Parts: sequence; structure tokens; C-alpha cells
Amino acid sequence: MAAHSGYDLVISDIRMPEMSGIELYLRLRELQPELAKRFLFVSGAGDKQIDAEVKRWNVPLIAKPFTVTRLIEACLPFLRSAEKAALSA
Repeated sequence: MAAHSGYDLVISDIRMPEMSGIELYLRLRELQPELAKRFLFVSGAGDKQIDAEVKRWNVPLIAKPFTVTRLIEACLPFLRSAEKAALSA
């Protein structure tokens, strides 16, 4: 995992083959806490326990299937914040 970040937003599925999205998020919280604040989960699992954990972390979660409009709505606050930061730099 990179020591610095040029990313405005991380979008991750919860279930992935090598490292789960949950593991990715927890590692980011340790290594890059500012980037972890710009994290969005997607999931088709419908696992209530995982959904509750993600909610406690205050990380948005989009259920699959989702529309492009729903994805844009979820990403827009992060991207607007990044744009403001870039303009004020």
C-alpha cells in the first residue's frame, strides 16, 4: 500500500479475492487515516453484521445492484470536498 495518497476517493467492494474491502479499509485507517475518511463500500452480500459494522464506522455503503445515478450521488460529496481542497491549495 502506498505511503502517500493522490486519491480523492476509494471505492471498494466488501468481498474481494485477495484482501476483503473491510481489511483494506482497516489497513487504510492505520496507514492513511485521511484517505480512510474518503472511502465508499459497495456490496451485494446483504450481510447485516457487516452492514452494521460499516455503519458504525460512518462509511457509506451502496447495495448492489445500483444505478450510475446512485453511485454519483454517493461519490459527489467526496469529490466536491476534494475539488475545494485543490482550489484552495
